[in-house]
Amino acid sequence: MERNNSTTQNISEKYRKYLIEIVLCKKTYYTISGIDASISDDDVYLSDKSNVLLFQNVDLLKEYILNPLNKYIFDRDNLVNWVKENSTFVPYAHFNFDKISNISYESLKDVNNIDLKEELLSIFYFVNFLKDLKYQFSNKKLEKILDSNAINKFSKYCYNKYIFMKEENSKLSIYPFEEFDLKLLISDIQKLNQELIYIFLIVE
Repeated sequence: MERNNSTTQNISEKYRKYLIEIVLCKKTYYTISGIDASISDDDVYLSDKSNVLLFQNVDLLKEYILNPLNKYIFDRDNLVNWVKENSTFVPYAHFNFDKISNISYESLKDVNNIDLKEELLSIFYFVNFLKDLKYQFSNKKLEKILDSNAINKFSKYCYNKYIFMKEENSKLSIYPFEEFDLKLLISDIQKLNQELIYIFLIVE
C-alpha cells in the first residue's frame, strides 16, 4: 500500500500530511490525508465537509491548497508549508478501489491461501479507509455497514494473520482467531463500494 521516498516521507512526517493516490473507475486521482492540528489529532482527508476531494493530478491539488479563496483547507498553515517544502510529491499510500469492485466469492473462497494475501489486504485497507471517513463525516450509513459482524471478524482475522504476525508461526496476536462468513463479508463490501459515488468529489 505504501509507496514513498525519504524526502517526501521526511516532509510528510514533519507536517503530518500525506499524499494519497486513489484508482477509481480506471482513473488515478490524488488527495491529502493528515492530522488537523488546528482541531485535534484525528486523521482527516481533504474535503468540502461532506466529500473527499479528488484531483486528477498533483498540480491541481497543489493549486487548490495554495489558493486562499478555497476555504475548506484543514490545518491550512501546515498544509501550505507541506506543499511549499515538498519537491517530489511521491504518494505515501495507494488505494486501488477498482480491485474491490471485482471481488467475488469464487475468487476468495480459499481464504487461507497465502496467494490471496494481496486481495485480502486490499479489502482490509478499503475498510479502514472508510472507517476514517465514517468518523470524519459522521456517516451513519457507513457506520451501520462497517459495524457488521462479518467486517469486524474479517478485520480481526487480517490483523492477526498479516499485520501482527511478523514471523511464520508467530504467537503474537491481540485478537482470538475467528471465522468470518465470506459471503456476508462480500455482500457488505459490495454495499460499501456502492457508497463511493457519494463520498468522493472530483475537483477539475
